[in-house]
Amino acid sequence: MNDAYSSQTHGSQRLVITIHTSQNPTAEWWNDYERGLTQLKEQSGSDFTNAIVNLVLSDGGAPTTAQRHSLLNQVWEGRPMKVALITIALSNPIKRGIATVPAWMNPGFKVFTTNQFESALGHPACSACWRS
Repeated sequence: MNDAYSSQTHGSQRLVITIHTSQNPTAEWWNDYERGLTQLKEQSGSDFTNAIVNLVLSDGGAPTTAQRHSLLNQVWEGRPMKVALITIALSNPIKRGIATVPAWMNPGFKVFTTNQFESALGHPACSACWRS
């Protein structure tokens, strides 16, 4: 299986679900992902940071530093986004460190283990969608 993403509308919110395998996303896949997110952002208007929420599931694969930088600065325009990441990789201290770095630049980013799935669904990135 390759990485994948999909979006669904729930009330006034767009929930983007992204799945990363154990492999890091390819440049081609990431470029397509960013184009899709950019379209959602344009459809959502100036309040896109409240309209788009993100649930990311990962088997350990993660974007590169350059891919993260592009997502944060070009797609999201440096604005904080609501992101809940659920991953199996937190037992690895290096992967745990890599997973927590985005929260330094984005206070809406939170990392959860698979045992914290219900907590992740309560994160602002997801909870508004369940209330709709």
